[in-house]
Amino acid sequence: MQYDELVGQVQNRARLSSTGDAVRAIRVTLETLAERLTREETKDLAAQLPQEIGRYLQESFAAEGERFSLDDFFQRLSIREGVDVPEAVFHARVVLEVLQEAVSKGEIDHVRAQLPPEFAPLFEAGSTGELRHKETTGGTHGNRSAAGQESGKRLTGAKAGQMSAAKLKEIITPNPEVISPNSTLREAAKKMRSLNVGMLPVVDGGRLVGTLTDRDITIRATAEGLDPSATQVAQAMSTEVISCYEDELLKEAIQVMEEKQIRRLPVMSRDNRLVGIVSLGDLAVRTQKKKLAGEVLERVSEPAGVAD
Repeated sequence: MQYDELVGQVQNRARLSSTGDAVRAIRVTLETLAERLTREETKDLAAQLPQEIGRYLQESFAAEGERFSLDDFFQRLSIREGVDVPEAVFHARVVLEVLQEAVSKGEIDHVRAQLPPEFAPLFEAGSTGELRHKETTGGTHGNRSAAGQESGKRLTGAKAGQMSAAKLKEIITPNPEVISPNSTLREAAKKMRSLNVGMLPVVDGGRLVGTLTDRDITIRATAEGLDPSATQVAQAMSTEVISCYEDELLKEAIQVMEEKQIRRLPVMSRDNRLVGIVSLGDLAVRTQKKKLAGEVLERVSEPAGVAD
């Protein structure tokens, strides 16, 4: 596929007003993707693209590829393109869709092999760049414990008319990896690194007893001079478990995310089993609400005390 055709396809499918907008979407998507891939892979992918496009893959990559989550990928896209998260995700879907038509299937398979499973939906766009809906089984979120007691409070960040009527079990990431409270922080950190996640549910005897984030490890252990090889997860985890039920509506999870300013939320079955995680990435990828994830991100990112 030649340069003009590739740019034209992106402009048409993403319904962008100018060639410049299409080029910017391509550049942002490929530069950000390159940061997640190894040097060798970016070279191989760039070799199959027009030179004007391939250079975007070789201008900002890390030697061995950075490790960041799908949520982080979305946020980088949004900041670099100067648009809200859902719009940036939509443009990236289109770019990757056209990319798959421009290079060999084998090369796309190599690219996808370097990405965590959570990135897979980005490569499943239809002809208009909109993601095919994937239903998942198994719910998430137990009771809201301390956070959930405020369920009567309503925020204005995401208007009720814009919220999806979908239930959480339709969009969650099911069967999440967990960590034991008796594991060491080093073990937890290694698991986070291998899974490319920033949060792990802490489960003891089948019961969700807390959550551990990379920030918890930094603030409560590293900053205190604790040895991660000798410090247990229980000493650094957050014990205030904020969650929702799998049969609750998406808008209820959004409300909790906004109120508590969190980006990932454990999801429970009614018999209090952990069945999944819902994140801003799930909102952006698996819902069709273009403004929804962007609004939630804004509310979640506000400084404490700003949210209503």
